[in-house]
Amino acid sequence: MKKILICTIISGLVFSQTDKMYNGEVINQKNITEKQVIDIIREFFDAFDIKNENRNEKLSNIVTDDFIICELGKFYKLDEFLDFIEPMQSGTISREWTLTDHIVTIDNNTAHSFHNNSGIFTKVDQNGIKTKTDIKWLESALVVNEDGNLKIKYYQSENIYTNVDTIQIVEAACGQCQFNMTEKSGCDLAVRMNGKSYFVEGTKIDDHGDAHADDGFCSTVRTARVKGEIVEGRFKVESFALIK
Repeated sequence: MKKILICTIISGLVFSQTDKMYNGEVINQKNITEKQVIDIIREFFDAFDIKNENRNEKLSNIVTDDFIICELGKFYKLDEFLDFIEPMQSGTISREWTLTDHIVTIDNNTAHSFHNNSGIFTKVDQNGIKTKTDIKWLESALVVNEDGNLKIKYYQSENIYTNVDTIQIVEAACGQCQFNMTEKSGCDLAVRMNGKSYFVEGTKIDDHGDAHADDGFCSTVRTARVKGEIVEGRFKVESFALIK
């Protein structure tokens, strides 16, 4: 009887020192499961729900202190990334993500997930125009086990498809003269949406008057109602109309 009691106490001590609970599952510091990896990634996106008033606090519990995210080819620490996306939050009435096709590899205290992400974002601007944007990404995440707590250490997101299915109000100007775009020389029409600039395909800068006039695209930034989609880094327009 004494031996059984001693073994029970020892087992309890071992469990308390090496294992923790995560979503009802025991996490051993030396093992990570595929389900736990997928769950922590989904928690990361749940933190960005517009109804979540404790976003920053929740994120700080999900990511490591040295967390880095690569978005649109740039690297951000968590606070830098939150500052980067803040202007995009204005007017957003709903956002949802669907994570699929996870390929998870696990090596002791480290795991990688490669997966697809589809997002739908609905916004209403100051003129009451509703815009629904469908975006698809290829993504990867590095998840680590820190003293029994699963956390995301690195996240990379590559945009592979964007479609704006309603008319959207954007800034329009010469990409080189007004938006400081350097991908090519000359003067070319570009639009800026959500803080990101794109050269336009489907209409040209000279189709809308003298670009070098006082109100021309090379001299000032105009606003336009557009409909189209972003394909391979270019905005392909279906319609483009300047707002007087």
